[in-house]
Amino acid sequence: MNNRNKHIKQTDHGMIRSFKKIAIVLFCCLLFVQSNTLIAQVLNNNDAAISVSNGTVIQGGTLENTAGLITNNGTIGLSGHYINTATTGGNGIYNIAGNWINTNVFNPGTSTVNFMGNNNQSITSTGGEIFNNLTISNSGTSATNRINLSNNVNVSGTLSISQGNVVTGVYTLYLTNQTPASLNYTSLSGSRIIGLFERGVNGTGNYLFPLGSNSNYNPLNLTINTTPTAGSVLSEFIVADLGSSGLPLPDPPVEVYQAFNDGYWSLIANGFSSNDFNINMDGAGFTPVVQNITRVIKRPSVGDWLLDGTHSDAIDTVAYRNNLTGGISATGNHFGLGMARPLVWDHPADTAVCDGTNAFFKVVATGLDPLSYQWQEKRGAGWNNIYDAGIYSGT
Repeated sequence: MNNRNKHIKQTDHGMIRSFKKIAIVLFCCLLFVQSNTLIAQVLNNNDAAISVSNGTVIQGGTLENTAGLITNNGTIGLSGHYINTATTGGNGIYNIAGNWINTNVFNPGTSTVNFMGNNNQSITSTGGEIFNNLTISNSGTSATNRINLSNNVNVSGTLSISQGNVVTGVYTLYLTNQTPASLNYTSLSGSRIIGLFERGVNGTGNYLFPLGSNSNYNPLNLTINTTPTAGSVLSEFIVADLGSSGLPLPDPPVEVYQAFNDGYWSLIANGFSSNDFNINMDGAGFTPVVQNITRVIKRPSVGDWLLDGTHSDAIDTVAYRNNLTGGISATGNHFGLGMARPLVWDHPADTAVCDGTNAFFKVVATGLDPLSYQWQEKRGAGWNNIYDAGIYSGT
């Protein structure tokens, strides 16, 4: 037996035990130990107490914890699934390329679970799952870079998103940590949460809601200007047309005359309250394209569109609204983008004059410079443009 094999012995239960800086009992079909790393195709724990110590790395295909206890304070890296029907805990790292299936007890401690596959992955947990740190780094291409939720998922530490989308379906991804820094978003490809995303909010600063649809990344940012009442905000980007009820509305120097029909953002406050916040939303993919005069509009979950706060010019596809004072309702508010046009302050008035004398008409309007206009006269059933010629001047 060579030096490597001296670290492995057969137990009376047919299990393989490694004594080199790790205490672990496993059924496996291929196993060898090199330095502090244990590598296996299939790891199966059946009624044993397994402890993965700090600094130890286990690499494998699928890990099945069918009975007993796994305490992970090191790193478990799996090219397949993590299947837990017993008890798992510890403060280590789980790098998962397959699915997370938990039908019993997972005690997250200060652990980090990293979804790093290159195809669709899923999280299934009886009664919902609680992670400490959750990292989304799926390197697949759309639409095979998704983490699909089969239940509610809570994150108590940090949610990191670098690559891949989270699809919640009818469930909710809830970042319970209430600090702005609890979301670490570094994606360069518009990774997003498609569905329901809830964030805890307890202070001033910027809170990102990295929402979107199958087609586009449409994030929303809340910047809390004064200390709020702590709570959470449930968010979702919804691809639907809410219509333009309540419009047009004046918002000098323009008026908002129509809502974009590409989608809207839904926010519901759960305990959270603020009467001074800024908001911005990204209308990527909206038609027509967002302009610098595009307005942020707001409405109750059922009701007419209204204006809250003051306009700030859009930048690229992102529209801004500052110092909103109307809050976010516990029954929900919808936020959308509104199309703007010149605001007419003084309309042309009907004028009657004697035959052969001049009639004067004027209009006063404000809007984005340069304004343009066209006078018309009605002849028969239609309207026709008029120009400086013949009896007309100053047109």
